[in-house]
Amino acid sequence: MAKGLIRKTGLGLVRLGRLLLKYRADNAEMTALKHHTSKLASFADLAQVSTLGFRGEALSSLCGTANLSLITSTVSTAPAGTSLTFSRNGECIVGGKVARSKGTTIKVEKLFESLPVRRKELIKNAKREFGKALELLQAYALISTGVRFEVKNTTKK
Repeated sequence: MAKGLIRKTGLGLVRLGRLLLKYRADNAEMTALKHHTSKLASFADLAQVSTLGFRGEALSSLCGTANLSLITSTVSTAPAGTSLTFSRNGECIVGGKVARSKGTTIKVEKLFESLPVRRKELIKNAKREFGKALELLQAYALISTGVRFEVKNTTKK
């Protein structure tokens, strides 16, 4: 099951969990660095993408606009996992071992806080942007067999 938790229509926190991303423990610290994780060598490689997970460049971009952290574990490492927090340029600044079942949880906080004009625009249009995100998740849910999606939006502090 893919789970999502959104606080204050995305203004406070966006947490996506139980994503089955394929991280290797020996290179997890490079997950959010630019140009370090792409496995795509040609346009034809897009047809081989089999997960709904984040691509490496998306994580790098999120680092530049928000506080990003993740917890991940693979079949071979579970029930132990790796917890990582990234700087604005995608470098791992905190890492450690945690208890974790197989999968990955990505946490995005304080989106656009370092970009005041974008933050103001996000606040102004938060409900509309939340609606767009839900539409995208619904489209994924319609085409994904064997996956259950759960999204919660909490508006209290």
